[in-house]
Amino acid sequence: MLREATVRYLRATDMKLPWILLPLAVVGCGRKSAPATPVVATEAASEANPRTIDRGDGCVVEVTREGAGREAHVGDDVLVAYDAHVKDAEATIASTRGWDAPCRFRIGERGTISGLSRGLEGIRAGSKIRIEVPPALGYGKDGCPGSNVPADATLVFEVELLGVR
Repeated sequence: MLREATVRYLRATDMKLPWILLPLAVVGCGRKSAPATPVVATEAASEANPRTIDRGDGCVVEVTREGAGREAHVGDDVLVAYDAHVKDAEATIASTRGWDAPCRFRIGERGTISGLSRGLEGIRAGSKIRIEVPPALGYGKDGCPGSNVPADATLVFEVELLGVR
């Protein structure tokens, strides 16, 4: 369902479907057979052997699947699917699961958790990553009142970077 929603969203927003996602969108749409083999996976990183990037500001990125699409930079519009939780807690605080379309935002834009933007910098479309966001790049000393995010919480985002524009 997310695959079809992604294709519809990209068409509606005039965002070009990255060539690397095209086989996934075309092969799997409407079929009940076995899922298509992910063509974006490489030997450089895997869930069993992730590549780790330390941003030097407390933000740590683990690449579990290397994408082959365009690299994301500050100012780029990105299309992501994600789940987020507080480190060492099981409850999900945010997720795109169940959405009709993936989340779209501009890297570095105000209103976006800076650790999420920071974690996506230099990552290629098609990648799956895990971003550990320190409190200073998340909700800080106040947390997020009215949610499951306490003060000084480290956040963890499991992200699939679907597109970069």
